[in-house]
Amino acid sequence: MLTPLEPPPEDYYQNNCIELFSFVLRSYGHLLPDAERGQVENLLDSSNDCQRLFARLLTRKGSIFKIDSLSYDEVGDLADALALLQKGSLVRLGDSVRVPADQLLHKLTKQELFELDDRLLRKSWSKDLMLAVLLSDRTDEQVRLKVLAKVPFVQISTPYLWHKMLYLYFGDRFQDWSTFVRRDLGQLRFAELDCVPRFSSRAGLQEALDYSIMSGLSRRVAEHPGLACELVELLQAPPDDRWLQPRRERALSRIALFLERDKQLPEALNCYQHITVHPARERMVRIHTKLGEHAAAETLMQTMTDAPWCEEETQFVQRFGKRGEGFQPETTTRRLSCRGENSIEQAAGELLVSSGEALWCAHTENSLLRTLTGLIYWPIIFAEVPGAFTNPFQTGPNDLHMADFCAARAQALADLERSLQDDEDLR
Repeated sequence: MLTPLEPPPEDYYQNNCIELFSFVLRSYGHLLPDAERGQVENLLDSSNDCQRLFARLLTRKGSIFKIDSLSYDEVGDLADALALLQKGSLVRLGDSVRVPADQLLHKLTKQELFELDDRLLRKSWSKDLMLAVLLSDRTDEQVRLKVLAKVPFVQISTPYLWHKMLYLYFGDRFQDWSTFVRRDLGQLRFAELDCVPRFSSRAGLQEALDYSIMSGLSRRVAEHPGLACELVELLQAPPDDRWLQPRRERALSRIALFLERDKQLPEALNCYQHITVHPARERMVRIHTKLGEHAAAETLMQTMTDAPWCEEETQFVQRFGKRGEGFQPETTTRRLSCRGENSIEQAAGELLVSSGEALWCAHTENSLLRTLTGLIYWPIIFAEVPGAFTNPFQTGPNDLHMADFCAARAQALADLERSLQDDEDLR
Protein backbone atom coordinates (compact mmCIF):
# COMPACT_ATOMS: atom_id res chain seq x y z
CA MET A 1 0.00 0.00 0.00
CA LEU A 2 1.02 3.62 -0.57
CA THR A 3 0.64 6.50 1.86
CA PRO A 4 -0.61 9.80 0.39
CA LEU A 5 2.00 12.60 0.23
CA GLU A 6 4.81 10.14 1.02
CA PRO A 7 7.26 8.77 -1.56
CA PRO A 8 6.74 5.14 -2.62
CA PRO A 9 9.26 2.41 -1.70
CA GLU A 10 12.37 2.31 -3.90
CA ASP A 11 11.22 -0.85 -5.69
CA TYR A 12 7.56 0.19 -6.09
CA TYR A 13 7.47 0.99 -9.83
CA GLN A 14 9.94 -1.84 -10.51
CA ASN A 15 7.65 -4.36 -8.81
CA ASN A 16 4.63 -3.10 -10.76
CA CYS A 17 6.52 -3.72 -14.00
CA ILE A 18 7.61 -7.18 -12.89
CA GLU A 19 4.02 -8.05 -11.90
CA LEU A 20 2.59 -6.89 -15.22
CA PHE A 21 5.22 -8.32 -17.56
CA SER A 22 5.43 -11.64 -15.72
CA PHE A 23 1.65 -12.02 -15.96
CA VAL A 24 1.70 -11.31 -19.71
CA LEU A 25 4.57 -13.75 -20.34
CA ARG A 26 2.82 -16.50 -18.36
CA SER A 27 -0.47 -15.95 -20.14
CA TYR A 28 0.54 -14.98 -23.65
CA GLY A 29 4.29 -15.47 -24.00
CA HIS A 30 3.80 -18.34 -26.47
CA LEU A 31 1.68 -16.08 -28.68
CA LEU A 32 4.19 -13.23 -28.92
CA PRO A 33 6.78 -12.94 -31.70
CA ASP A 34 10.23 -14.09 -30.58
CA ALA A 35 11.69 -10.57 -30.79
CA GLU A 36 8.98 -9.09 -28.55
CA ARG A 37 9.15 -11.90 -26.02
CA GLY A 38 12.95 -11.56 -25.99
CA GLN A 39 12.78 -7.84 -25.15
CA VAL A 40 10.45 -8.46 -22.21
CA GLU A 41 12.68 -11.27 -20.95
CA ASN A 42 15.74 -9.00 -21.30
CA LEU A 43 14.08 -6.45 -19.05
CA LEU A 44 13.08 -9.04 -16.44
CA ASP A 45 16.66 -10.39 -16.41
CA SER A 46 18.31 -6.97 -16.11
CA SER A 47 19.72 -5.32 -12.99
CA ASN A 48 17.72 -3.47 -10.35
CA ASP A 49 18.94 -0.10 -11.64
CA CYS A 50 17.90 -0.98 -15.20
CA GLN A 51 14.47 -2.16 -14.15
CA ARG A 52 13.86 0.83 -11.89
CA LEU A 53 14.94 3.35 -14.51
CA PHE A 54 12.95 1.69 -17.29
CA ALA A 55 9.88 1.50 -15.05
CA ARG A 56 10.14 5.25 -14.52
CA LEU A 57 10.45 5.87 -18.26
CA LEU A 58 7.35 3.78 -18.96
CA THR A 59 5.26 5.79 -16.51
CA ARG A 60 6.22 9.11 -18.14
CA LYS A 61 4.43 10.68 -21.10
CA GLY A 62 5.94 10.02 -24.50
CA SER A 63 8.92 7.92 -25.54
CA ILE A 64 11.80 10.47 -25.69
CA PHE A 65 13.34 12.24 -22.70
CA LYS A 66 16.24 14.58 -22.02
CA ILE A 67 18.78 12.69 -19.96
CA ASP A 68 19.24 15.67 -17.64
CA SER A 69 15.55 15.28 -16.67
CA LEU A 70 16.17 11.78 -15.30
CA SER A 71 16.85 12.00 -11.59
CA TYR A 72 15.57 9.16 -9.42
CA ASP A 73 16.84 8.35 -5.93
CA GLU A 74 16.24 4.62 -6.42
CA VAL A 75 18.59 4.47 -9.46
CA GLY A 76 22.16 4.22 -8.18
CA ASP A 77 24.16 4.65 -11.40
CA LEU A 78 22.15 6.38 -14.13
CA ALA A 79 24.85 6.25 -16.81
CA ASP A 80 25.49 2.55 -16.27
CA ALA A 81 21.77 1.76 -16.29
CA LEU A 82 21.31 3.63 -19.57
CA ALA A 83 24.26 1.82 -21.14
CA LEU A 84 22.92 -1.58 -20.11
CA LEU A 85 19.42 -0.75 -21.35
CA GLN A 86 20.92 0.29 -24.68
CA LYS A 87 22.92 -2.95 -24.86
CA GLY A 88 19.70 -4.88 -24.31
CA SER A 89 18.00 -2.93 -27.16
CA LEU A 90 15.49 -1.45 -24.73
CA VAL A 91 16.49 2.19 -25.32
CA ARG A 92 18.34 4.29 -27.90
CA LEU A 93 20.97 6.88 -27.00
CA GLY A 94 22.88 9.58 -28.88
CA ASP A 95 22.34 9.90 -32.62
CA SER A 96 20.55 6.54 -32.71
CA VAL A 97 17.46 8.32 -31.30
CA ARG A 98 15.04 8.26 -34.26
CA VAL A 99 12.24 10.81 -34.01
CA PRO A 100 11.26 13.83 -36.15
CA ALA A 101 13.27 16.94 -35.36
CA ASP A 102 10.27 18.95 -34.21
CA GLN A 103 9.61 16.44 -31.39
CA LEU A 104 13.15 16.94 -30.11
CA LEU A 105 12.94 20.73 -30.39
CA HIS A 106 9.70 20.84 -28.37
CA LYS A 107 11.56 19.19 -25.47
CA LEU A 108 14.12 22.01 -25.29
CA THR A 109 13.93 25.24 -23.32
CA LYS A 110 14.14 28.63 -25.03
CA GLN A 111 17.74 28.97 -23.85
CA GLU A 112 18.66 25.56 -25.29
CA LEU A 113 17.00 26.49 -28.59
CA PHE A 114 18.93 29.76 -28.72
CA GLU A 115 22.21 27.95 -28.08
CA LEU A 116 21.61 25.68 -31.06
CA ASP A 117 22.23 28.66 -33.38
CA ASP A 118 22.81 31.98 -31.64
CA ARG A 119 23.66 33.65 -34.95
CA LEU A 120 20.32 32.79 -36.53
CA LEU A 121 18.01 33.23 -33.53
CA ARG A 122 17.17 36.10 -31.18
CA LYS A 123 16.60 35.68 -27.45
CA SER A 124 13.60 37.99 -27.60
CA TRP A 125 11.77 35.67 -29.98
CA SER A 126 9.01 33.38 -28.79
CA LYS A 127 9.70 29.66 -28.60
CA ASP A 128 7.28 29.00 -31.47
CA LEU A 129 9.13 31.46 -33.69
CA MET A 130 12.48 29.89 -32.81
CA LEU A 131 11.09 26.45 -33.71
CA ALA A 132 9.74 27.70 -37.04
CA VAL A 133 13.04 29.33 -38.02
CA LEU A 134 15.15 26.31 -37.09
CA LEU A 135 12.91 23.90 -38.98
CA SER A 136 12.74 26.09 -42.07
CA ASP A 137 16.48 26.74 -42.29
CA ARG A 138 17.67 23.10 -42.47
CA THR A 139 16.46 19.63 -43.33
CA ASP A 140 14.81 17.51 -40.66
CA GLU A 141 17.85 15.22 -40.47
CA GLN A 142 20.27 18.15 -40.08
CA VAL A 143 18.21 19.60 -37.22
CA ARG A 144 17.90 16.19 -35.56
CA LEU A 145 21.65 15.57 -35.58
CA LYS A 146 22.39 19.10 -34.40
CA VAL A 147 20.04 18.74 -31.43
CA LEU A 148 21.39 15.32 -30.46
CA ALA A 149 24.96 16.60 -30.63
CA LYS A 150 24.14 19.36 -28.15
CA VAL A 151 21.55 17.76 -25.83
CA PRO A 152 21.67 14.06 -24.78
CA PHE A 153 18.36 12.23 -25.23
CA VAL A 154 17.12 8.72 -24.47
CA GLN A 155 14.34 7.02 -26.43
CA ILE A 156 12.32 3.91 -25.57
CA SER A 157 13.15 1.61 -28.48
CA THR A 158 9.77 -0.04 -29.09
CA PRO A 159 7.00 1.96 -27.37
CA TYR A 160 4.33 0.02 -29.27
CA LEU A 161 5.47 -3.18 -27.50
CA TRP A 162 4.99 -1.73 -24.02
CA HIS A 163 1.57 -0.34 -24.96
CA LYS A 164 0.76 -3.83 -26.19
CA MET A 165 1.84 -5.26 -22.81
CA LEU A 166 -0.54 -2.86 -21.03
CA TYR A 167 -3.38 -3.90 -23.34
CA LEU A 168 -2.74 -7.61 -22.78
CA TYR A 169 -2.70 -7.08 -19.02
CA PHE A 170 -5.66 -4.73 -18.57
CA GLY A 171 -7.72 -5.84 -21.57
CA ASP A 172 -8.33 -2.28 -22.77
CA ARG A 173 -6.46 0.90 -23.68
CA PHE A 174 -7.98 3.07 -20.96
CA GLN A 175 -6.11 1.71 -17.94
CA ASP A 176 -2.40 2.27 -17.48
CA TRP A 177 0.30 2.34 -14.80
CA SER A 178 -1.73 4.83 -12.74
CA THR A 179 -4.22 2.01 -12.00
CA PHE A 180 -1.61 0.37 -9.75
CA VAL A 181 -1.12 3.65 -7.89
CA ARG A 182 -4.85 4.21 -7.39
CA ARG A 183 -5.25 0.64 -6.15
CA ASP A 184 -2.37 0.97 -3.68
CA LEU A 185 -3.67 4.32 -2.43
CA GLY A 186 -6.98 2.60 -1.67
CA GLN A 187 -8.90 4.61 -4.29
CA LEU A 188 -9.88 1.49 -6.25
CA ARG A 189 -10.81 -1.98 -5.06
CA PHE A 190 -11.05 -5.10 -7.18
CA ALA A 191 -12.50 -8.51 -6.44
CA GLU A 192 -9.87 -11.23 -6.02
CA LEU A 193 -10.59 -13.74 -8.75
CA ASP A 194 -8.80 -16.47 -10.64
CA CYS A 195 -7.96 -15.05 -14.05
CA VAL A 196 -7.66 -17.18 -17.17
CA PRO A 197 -5.90 -16.17 -20.42
CA ARG A 198 -8.24 -14.56 -22.88
CA PHE A 199 -6.41 -15.60 -26.06
CA SER A 200 -5.44 -19.10 -27.07
CA SER A 201 -4.09 -18.45 -30.55
CA ARG A 202 -2.04 -15.85 -32.39
CA ALA A 203 -4.94 -15.27 -34.75
CA GLY A 204 -7.27 -14.48 -31.84
CA LEU A 205 -4.71 -12.14 -30.30
CA GLN A 206 -4.14 -10.37 -33.61
CA GLU A 207 -7.88 -9.93 -34.16
CA ALA A 208 -8.19 -8.28 -30.74
CA LEU A 209 -5.24 -5.98 -31.47
CA ASP A 210 -6.75 -5.04 -34.85
CA TYR A 211 -10.09 -4.21 -33.23
CA SER A 212 -8.34 -2.15 -30.58
CA ILE A 213 -6.63 -0.11 -33.32
CA MET A 214 -9.89 0.36 -35.25
CA SER A 215 -11.67 1.37 -32.05
CA GLY A 216 -9.02 4.03 -31.48
CA LEU A 217 -9.33 5.27 -35.06
CA SER A 218 -13.11 5.53 -34.70
CA ARG A 219 -12.51 8.24 -32.10
CA ARG A 220 -10.62 10.32 -34.64
CA VAL A 221 -13.01 10.38 -37.59
CA ALA A 222 -13.80 14.05 -36.94
CA GLU A 223 -10.10 14.84 -37.51
CA HIS A 224 -9.81 12.50 -40.51
CA PRO A 225 -13.28 12.18 -42.11
CA GLY A 226 -11.93 9.91 -44.84
CA LEU A 227 -11.47 7.18 -42.24
CA ALA A 228 -15.20 6.79 -41.59
CA CYS A 229 -16.42 4.79 -44.58
CA GLU A 230 -13.26 2.68 -44.71
CA LEU A 231 -13.68 1.73 -41.05
CA VAL A 232 -17.35 0.85 -41.62
CA GLU A 233 -16.28 -1.53 -44.38
CA LEU A 234 -13.67 -3.15 -42.13
CA LEU A 235 -16.14 -3.48 -39.24
CA GLN A 236 -19.11 -4.82 -41.21
CA ALA A 237 -18.59 -8.49 -40.44
CA PRO A 238 -18.93 -9.52 -36.76
CA PRO A 239 -15.67 -10.69 -35.13
CA ASP A 240 -14.92 -14.35 -34.58
CA ASP A 241 -14.34 -13.57 -30.88
CA ARG A 242 -17.68 -12.81 -29.16
CA TRP A 243 -15.86 -10.72 -26.56
CA LEU A 244 -14.95 -8.19 -29.26
CA GLN A 245 -18.56 -7.62 -30.33
CA PRO A 246 -19.23 -4.73 -27.86
CA ARG A 247 -16.07 -2.97 -29.04
CA ARG A 248 -17.21 -3.32 -32.65
CA GLU A 249 -20.69 -1.98 -31.79
CA ARG A 250 -19.28 1.04 -29.94
CA ALA A 251 -16.87 1.85 -32.77
CA LEU A 252 -19.62 1.66 -35.39
CA SER A 253 -21.91 3.79 -33.19
CA ARG A 254 -19.27 6.53 -32.93
CA ILE A 255 -18.75 6.50 -36.69
CA ALA A 256 -22.49 6.49 -37.48
CA LEU A 257 -23.11 9.41 -35.12
CA PHE A 258 -20.30 11.39 -36.79
CA LEU A 259 -21.71 10.68 -40.26
CA GLU A 260 -25.19 11.70 -39.12
CA ARG A 261 -23.96 14.96 -37.62
CA ASP A 262 -21.90 15.58 -40.77
CA LYS A 263 -25.13 15.35 -42.83
CA GLN A 264 -23.92 12.19 -44.59
CA LEU A 265 -27.29 10.55 -43.96
CA PRO A 266 -27.19 7.64 -46.47
CA GLU A 267 -23.72 6.71 -45.18
CA ALA A 268 -24.95 6.95 -41.59
CA LEU A 269 -27.89 4.68 -42.43
CA ASN A 270 -25.53 2.11 -43.91
CA CYS A 271 -23.42 2.19 -40.76
CA TYR A 272 -26.38 1.88 -38.38
CA GLN A 273 -27.57 -1.19 -40.30
CA HIS A 274 -24.57 -3.13 -39.01
CA ILE A 275 -25.28 -2.30 -35.35
CA THR A 276 -27.43 -4.61 -33.24
CA VAL A 277 -27.87 -2.52 -30.08
CA HIS A 278 -29.96 0.49 -29.12
CA PRO A 279 -30.21 3.28 -30.32
CA ALA A 280 -29.23 2.15 -33.83
CA ARG A 281 -32.79 1.46 -35.02
CA GLU A 282 -34.09 4.66 -33.40
CA ARG A 283 -31.49 6.69 -35.30
CA MET A 284 -32.41 4.88 -38.54
CA VAL A 285 -36.09 5.81 -38.09
CA ARG A 286 -35.12 9.45 -37.56
CA ILE A 287 -32.88 9.45 -40.65
CA HIS A 288 -35.53 7.79 -42.85
CA THR A 289 -37.97 10.46 -41.68
CA LYS A 290 -35.51 13.28 -42.49
CA LEU A 291 -35.00 11.82 -45.97
CA GLY A 292 -38.76 11.60 -46.51
CA GLU A 293 -38.67 7.80 -46.55
CA HIS A 294 -41.78 7.43 -44.38
CA ALA A 295 -42.69 3.91 -45.52
CA ALA A 296 -39.24 2.64 -44.51
CA ALA A 297 -39.56 4.41 -41.16
CA GLU A 298 -42.99 2.87 -40.50
CA THR A 299 -41.79 -0.61 -41.43
CA LEU A 300 -38.84 -0.35 -39.09
CA MET A 301 -41.01 1.00 -36.25
CA GLN A 302 -43.35 -1.99 -36.67
CA THR A 303 -40.35 -4.31 -36.39
CA MET A 304 -39.32 -2.49 -33.21
CA THR A 305 -42.85 -2.87 -31.82
CA ASP A 306 -42.98 -6.59 -32.57
CA ALA A 307 -39.49 -7.38 -31.25
CA PRO A 308 -38.02 -4.50 -29.23
CA TRP A 309 -34.38 -4.66 -28.20
CA CYS A 310 -35.08 -2.84 -24.94
CA GLU A 311 -37.61 -0.72 -23.07
CA GLU A 312 -36.16 2.47 -24.57
CA GLU A 313 -37.11 1.27 -28.05
CA THR A 314 -40.68 0.58 -26.95
CA GLN A 315 -40.98 4.06 -25.47
CA PHE A 316 -39.48 5.62 -28.60
CA VAL A 317 -42.05 3.95 -30.86
CA GLN A 318 -44.88 5.08 -28.56
CA ARG A 319 -43.69 8.69 -28.53
CA PHE A 320 -42.13 9.31 -31.93
CA GLY A 321 -44.16 11.57 -34.19
CA LYS A 322 -46.56 12.55 -31.43
CA ARG A 323 -44.88 15.80 -30.37
CA GLY A 324 -47.45 18.54 -29.91
CA GLU A 325 -50.35 16.07 -29.75
CA GLY A 326 -50.45 15.99 -25.99
CA PHE A 327 -49.05 12.47 -25.79
CA GLN A 328 -48.11 11.42 -22.27
CA PRO A 329 -47.20 8.00 -20.92
CA GLU A 330 -49.55 6.50 -18.34
CA THR A 331 -48.88 7.86 -14.86
CA THR A 332 -50.43 7.67 -11.41
CA THR A 333 -50.94 11.05 -9.73
CA ARG A 334 -51.53 11.70 -6.01
CA ARG A 335 -51.97 15.02 -4.23
CA LEU A 336 -49.48 15.61 -1.41
CA SER A 337 -49.78 17.96 1.53
CA CYS A 338 -46.38 18.76 3.04
CA ARG A 339 -46.65 19.80 6.66
CA GLY A 340 -44.02 21.38 8.88
CA GLU A 341 -40.52 20.10 8.24
CA ASN A 342 -41.63 17.24 6.00
CA SER A 343 -39.93 17.04 2.62
CA ILE A 344 -41.78 15.97 -0.51
CA GLU A 345 -40.10 12.55 -0.20
CA GLN A 346 -41.22 12.15 3.40
CA ALA A 347 -44.76 13.18 2.52
CA ALA A 348 -44.89 10.73 -0.38
CA GLY A 349 -43.66 7.93 1.88
CA GLU A 350 -46.25 8.70 4.55
CA LEU A 351 -49.00 8.71 1.92
CA LEU A 352 -47.96 5.31 0.54
CA VAL A 353 -47.84 3.79 4.02
CA SER A 354 -51.13 5.35 5.21
CA SER A 355 -52.95 4.17 2.05
CA GLY A 356 -51.75 0.61 2.63
CA GLU A 357 -49.72 0.51 -0.60
CA ALA A 358 -46.47 0.02 1.32
CA LEU A 359 -45.49 -1.40 4.70
CA TRP A 360 -42.66 1.11 5.06
CA CYS A 361 -40.79 3.67 2.93
CA ALA A 362 -37.24 4.98 2.87
CA HIS A 363 -35.86 7.79 0.72
CA THR A 364 -32.59 6.38 -0.64
CA GLU A 365 -32.25 7.91 -4.15
CA ASN A 366 -32.27 4.35 -5.57
CA SER A 367 -29.02 3.44 -3.79
CA LEU A 368 -30.70 0.83 -1.57
CA LEU A 369 -32.24 -1.07 -4.49
CA ARG A 370 -29.02 -0.94 -6.50
CA THR A 371 -26.97 -2.16 -3.54
CA LEU A 372 -29.34 -5.01 -2.66
CA THR A 373 -29.54 -6.07 -6.30
CA GLY A 374 -25.75 -6.09 -6.58
CA LEU A 375 -25.38 -8.17 -3.42
CA ILE A 376 -28.11 -10.64 -4.36
CA TYR A 377 -26.73 -11.19 -7.86
CA TRP A 378 -23.06 -11.07 -6.80
CA PRO A 379 -22.61 -14.86 -7.31
CA ILE A 380 -23.96 -14.49 -10.86
CA ILE A 381 -21.92 -11.41 -11.76
CA PHE A 382 -18.70 -12.98 -10.48
CA ALA A 383 -19.41 -16.54 -11.61
CA GLU A 384 -16.48 -18.37 -13.18
CA VAL A 385 -17.53 -18.23 -16.83
CA PRO A 386 -14.79 -18.92 -19.39
CA GLY A 387 -13.36 -15.64 -20.65
CA ALA A 388 -15.24 -13.47 -18.15
CA PHE A 389 -12.21 -12.58 -16.01
CA THR A 390 -8.86 -12.22 -17.71
CA ASN A 391 -6.91 -9.72 -15.57
CA PRO A 392 -6.70 -8.71 -11.88
CA PHE A 393 -8.05 -5.19 -12.45
CA GLN A 394 -11.64 -5.86 -13.52
CA THR A 395 -14.64 -4.36 -11.77
CA GLY A 396 -16.95 -6.83 -13.52
CA PRO A 397 -16.95 -9.62 -16.12
CA ASN A 398 -15.99 -8.85 -19.70
CA ASP A 399 -19.51 -9.65 -20.91
CA LEU A 400 -21.44 -7.75 -18.23
CA HIS A 401 -23.15 -5.49 -20.79
CA MET A 402 -23.41 -8.04 -23.61
CA ALA A 403 -26.79 -9.27 -24.81
CA ASP A 404 -25.96 -12.91 -24.03
CA PHE A 405 -24.75 -12.26 -20.47
CA CYS A 406 -27.78 -14.01 -18.95
CA ALA A 407 -27.78 -16.83 -21.50
CA ALA A 408 -24.21 -17.72 -20.51
CA ARG A 409 -25.37 -18.07 -16.88
CA ALA A 410 -28.93 -19.34 -17.45
CA GLN A 411 -28.82 -22.28 -15.02
CA ALA A 412 -27.18 -20.31 -12.21
CA LEU A 413 -29.70 -17.48 -12.67
CA ALA A 414 -32.64 -19.91 -12.60
CA ASP A 415 -31.35 -21.52 -9.39
CA LEU A 416 -30.80 -18.16 -7.69
CA GLU A 417 -34.16 -16.69 -8.64
CA ARG A 418 -35.92 -19.87 -7.56
CA SER A 419 -34.40 -19.43 -4.11
CA LEU A 420 -35.43 -15.75 -4.00
CA GLN A 421 -39.09 -16.80 -4.07
CA ASP A 422 -38.66 -17.94 -0.46
CA ASP A 423 -38.61 -14.93 1.88
CA GLU A 424 -36.33 -16.68 4.37
CA ASP A 425 -33.78 -17.44 1.64
CA LEU A 426 -33.96 -13.83 0.52
CA ARG A 427 -33.28 -12.62 4.06
